[in-house]
Amino acid sequence: MNSLHAGCGNSSRTGSGQSRHSRIYRIGGGGERYWRVEGRADATFLGLGALIRMPDGDDVEVAYRLARSAWGRGIATEAAGALVNHALGALALPRVVAVTYPDNVASQRVLCKLGFEPRGLTEYKGVQATWHVLTREAWRART
Repeated sequence: MNSLHAGCGNSSRTGSGQSRHSRIYRIGGGGERYWRVEGRADATFLGLGALIRMPDGDDVEVAYRLARSAWGRGIATEAAGALVNHALGALALPRVVAVTYPDNVASQRVLCKLGFEPRGLTEYKGVQATWHVLTREAWRART
């Protein structure tokens, strides 16, 4: 089972720092990558993170879904940051994307903190969504 730590990249600790509140562990295999997000102190399940190929094109989406008890604690930023670091570092993807519901301002703030650039609205799986892009170059410039 692979472990990602926000700011560390992966279990080999190829970066510096550790997340304060959560750990994220890869579950399953195959082309899509899913991770379990859990509390650092007690291993409580807090949610899931994923790197998912977008339905159209070659882009990979950074996705996360957290239990309500994890909201507002910085865990989304830690988990999404670990996924971004893995995607743009270890997997060497040229960029990652993210989508949110237009009224999900909290997730849009998380993406902004990580350096994603908002690119307007798009249709995603039949609904209107905000579209955000983060390139490897922009990520490297922030870290």
